[in-house]
Amino acid sequence: MVDEPESDNPCKILREWVKQEGFGFSPDEEGSFHLAIDRIIHSCSPSLQVLGLGEPFHGGRDILKFRNLLFFYLVERHGFRSIAIESSFSRGLKVQEYMSGQVKSGIFSVYR
Repeated sequence: MVDEPESDNPCKILREWVKQEGFGFSPDEEGSFHLAIDRIIHSCSPSLQVLGLGEPFHGGRDILKFRNLLFFYLVERHGFRSIAIESSFSRGLKVQEYMSGQVKSGIFSVYR
């Protein structure tokens, strides 16, 4: 096996990119969170139509809280109107019931 030159090492390239482009924020501090989201959105193309968000794992309470804060802010501040969420078929039916007004509350407590 031939070692890759250090400059072509994908891990090194990623670390350097994160070091240069990354910045810290706290989702618990509204101003810090909003500033970080604004910075990310403003760094995108003005013709941005689709934004993807990956989750490091599924079902963790903190990531769901973060995701929902992000969704609310993207809708309220940046005009996003459609959000697709990876979920099970049965959960999708519950979302459909909620969105159509058939269920008023109580089914999404874990997502709030």
